[in-house]
Parts: sequence; C-alpha cells; structure tokens
Amino acid sequence: MGGEAQYVVPDDPIPNGLALVLGALVLVRGIYHLTYLGESEFAAATFSDGRVYFDAARDILAHPPWGTKPFYLQGLYAYFVALALGIFPTPATVMFLQLCVAGIGIALFFRAVALVEGRRVAGWATAALLAVPELAFYENKFLSAELGIFTNALTMWTAARYVVQPTAGRALGLGAAAGLAVLARGNLLLAVPFFVWSIVRRQSAARRLHVGCMVLGVVLALVPMMVRNAHVTGRPGFLPAHGGGTSFYIGNNPHSRGVWNTAGGLLTPDVTRERDALAETLGIDGPPDDRAERIGRELYRRAFEFAVDDPVGFAKLQLRKLYLLVGNDPLTQDYDWYGEQEMIGPILRFGLPFGVVLALGVVGAAALRRRAVAHPAVAAWGWVLLGQAVAVIVANIVFFTSSQHRVPLVLPLCAVAGRVVADLARRRLPDTGAKPWRVYGLAAVVLLQAFVPRLRDRRPSAVHYFNLAVVRVQLGLEKDALVAVERALERRPGHPLILLERARLLYRLRRFAEAEAAAHALAEDPGKPAFVRDQARRILRAIEIERRAALAP
Repeated sequence: MGGEAQYVVPDDPIPNGLALVLGALVLVRGIYHLTYLGESEFAAATFSDGRVYFDAARDILAHPPWGTKPFYLQGLYAYFVALALGIFPTPATVMFLQLCVAGIGIALFFRAVALVEGRRVAGWATAALLAVPELAFYENKFLSAELGIFTNALTMWTAARYVVQPTAGRALGLGAAAGLAVLARGNLLLAVPFFVWSIVRRQSAARRLHVGCMVLGVVLALVPMMVRNAHVTGRPGFLPAHGGGTSFYIGNNPHSRGVWNTAGGLLTPDVTRERDALAETLGIDGPPDDRAERIGRELYRRAFEFAVDDPVGFAKLQLRKLYLLVGNDPLTQDYDWYGEQEMIGPILRFGLPFGVVLALGVVGAAALRRRAVAHPAVAAWGWVLLGQAVAVIVANIVFFTSSQHRVPLVLPLCAVAGRVVADLARRRLPDTGAKPWRVYGLAAVVLLQAFVPRLRDRRPSAVHYFNLAVVRVQLGLEKDALVAVERALERRPGHPLILLERARLLYRLRRFAEAEAAAHALAEDPGKPAFVRDQARRILRAIEIERRAALAP
C-alpha cells in the first residue's frame, strides 16, 4: 500500500430515532405502491415504451435466447421483463420483481455508504434517498429507469468495496457492475473513466493490474449484448438500434424547449408507432431491421444541422436544459406526475424536493473533498460519485431533460448528503474548508432557485389521458377509454393520434355513424400524417364491411 495509512470506517450504530424515521419512510413507500397497484390502471397494462419492452421480451421468450428483432430501446430491461414473464406471463409478475429489485437497490445503497462512511451516516443518506418522491415514482413503472437505479446502486456498492480494500477481484467486480449500468442506461459509459481514475487514486502498487481487471469486467458485461445484437442484426453493439438519435433530436431541434416534444409534429407520443411514422416522414425505406439505425443517423444529422445554423439558439437551449434539471418540478414524460395524483391521491406530494437534495449535495461534496485530502480511499469514493453525477447531468443536457432521466442523480447526491444530515442531527455543521460561507452561499442559491416554477400548467397532460385510454382498451374498458380520450382532446384539440384513437373507440363501441364521421374527417385532411390517414381509411373500410354484413340475408 506504499505506506498509506489504513482507512478506518466509523463503527457507529444507527440511533433509535433514525431507525424510526427509516421505518416510517419504508411504510409510506409501501402504502404508495399498494395504492398504485390497487387503483391505477397503469399497473395492469402497458403502453408506449412499456409496450415496446414487453414486445421485445415476448420475442426473446418465443425465440430464446436472442430473439429475432433489434432492440429499439435498452435491451437489458427487455431481458429483465422476459425473465419475469418467463416465471408467470402477466404484468403483475414484472411489477413484483421490479419492486423487489428496487428494495435490493436501496439496501445496496445503504451498504455502499456504510462501507465508506459508517452505518449512522449511511442511515441518514438512505433516509434522504427514501424521502425523494421521484425515486418511488419510478419504482413501479414499466420503464428502464428503476433498472438504471439498481445498477447504479450495485456499482456504488462494488466501488465502495474496492476503495476500502483494493484487490484485483474487486476491481473486476466494479467493472462488471459498471458494464451492467451502461447496458441499463447508455450514458453511464461517461462514468467509466471516473471509475478508472478512482482506481488510479486508490491503488499505487498494482494500479495497472487493477485498471486492467476493471476494464475486463466492463467488457465481460457488454459482450453478451454485443454477441446478441451481432446475431440478430449482423452488427455488434450494446446501444439501442437508433443509437440515441431520436432522443438527441427531441432535445435539439428548432421546436425544443429542453423537454420531450414532437419536434414540430415529426414525432408521436406513441413509441410503438414511432419507427413506422418516422420512416415514412423521413423517406427511409428498406428492411425493417435497418430502419431504426438509419432513422437515428438522419435525426443526428438534422440536430447537428440545427446547431450549426443557429449556434446561439442551440447554446441557449443547453442552458435551459440545465435550468430545468436543477428545478423542483417533476418533468415527467411517459407517466404523468399530476395525472397519477388525480388517480390515486397526493401520496407522493410530500417529501424532499429535488432542490433540497441538490443543496445538501453541494455541502456534502465540499465536506467530502475536505476529507479526501486525508485519505486516498475517500478521494477514490468521491471520484466514483462524481462520475455517476456527471454522466446523468451530461445526458440531460445533451439529450433532453425529464424526471425519468434525472432521477439517477439522487444516488450520488444522497450519498454525500448523508454526512451533512448526520452532522445537522447532532447540531453541528460539517467541515467544508477554510471559507465555508462560499459553500453555504452556493447551496442557498441552488436551494432558492429550485423553487422557481418550471411548469406553468400543473394539470394532467393530454398524453396522460391518451395513454390512459390505451391502457383501458387493453383492459376491456372501452367506454372508460372514450372518456379519457375526450379529456385528452380537451387538452389538445385536433391532435391527430388522439382523434384517431377516438375514431377507433367509437367503432369498437359500434357507434358507426360517429366513427364514420370522425374517420372521414381524418382520412380527407391533407394536413394529418399519412399513417393517420391510412389508419382512418381502414376504420372506414371496417365500418362498410360491418354494414354489408348487417344487410346480408
């Protein structure tokens, strides 16, 4: 160890008061999940991204172990869904397994912080984590967000084990966990260099061996996905088929405001139809297996063209994304924060706003940096957390900002905030250096600005009601689905997809005269997308067939 002083982890128990706080937070979380499972239709069926993942999982189960189709979204979550459906083929199985993974992830987070900071600090860090409503929100959604949280927590745990006792085997484990995190969320690839540097900072005698082991672990984690994709598409790769081009264009186009948008009508809120609609609009033909990649390249080209043509507007857009990122408002995308509150009540309305966690993280990072001077283990731990934070921040700025993309940031923030909260519980301020007023001043600015509203409208969105209609159709609740569609049209009158869904529902309810009028208006409107007009004509043909059958003797 080159004469390095041994790092001694504090051996302090969790105080009784903190244990009660943790128990209460876990209870509230359980009540939320049970309420969601019992009262939200979204817990029983899939739509948008969730449907894409479930379709990919069924393809894997039908043609094990590789499946036959390219992954349009993250492949690791598709395999996770396939594992659950292989046990029992219902969404409830996926939900149960995902909630188990969420619990394990929180336990791994606690253990990771405890290895470096001791159990008392880890307890306060975990309490802060459990108090963040956005984290609980994504634990029960059919999205890859929770798997990303879990793999990040796993990476933190393997990193903590390494920094307190560096060995080649633990470096290999850190690399494997980092590789899984990359498969869950591709932007975590940006964190890998920070992990390498943490090994360099922690180990002097065998740094080359340990760095090599860590890189080997990353490769071993990525290779199975690369082999799978080479088998299915002919090209080894571990990212989604479109390579992030769709997300990049969503965040970087002349119509973007930093959050999810339709790029001037180019995109639809229904990912299940996105590829066909984009291929038609962009004029991309050829084999379906190649379309996603070609769509991604074309959208990257258009985004870079926008940046070159309007560099000032592009720069302002990136700053706006940062401004949105550091606010309190939950900028949800697929699942609607306010729509869920309307369905199940304000269970998640209370908790630590993101700005509070961010301000505590600023103070905690300064205190960690102060302590890192005394021991390389703390410095190495700091580089791991910094890597995870940077990867999330960069992804939100480069692509587009949403609560779903931001939520992994709470892990490193709460990890460094634990010591701050623990010190405040003992009625003392953490040691942040010679000029603490700078740190606390910055934290105050970060805290206050976060309460400036980013959202003008806090009602459920049109997309929420549209998705609710899609789910209700799957559950056989067509009349209720029509009610949801009508509410969506109140928010977005004239939206082609919502109008198309209304025409479909009127047909399914055998209200043929109304369905015919709705479908005819869509079919004859040249301003509507071609695929919408085509679907409307199919509804008209189906109505005609029904009428002929009714007149037949």
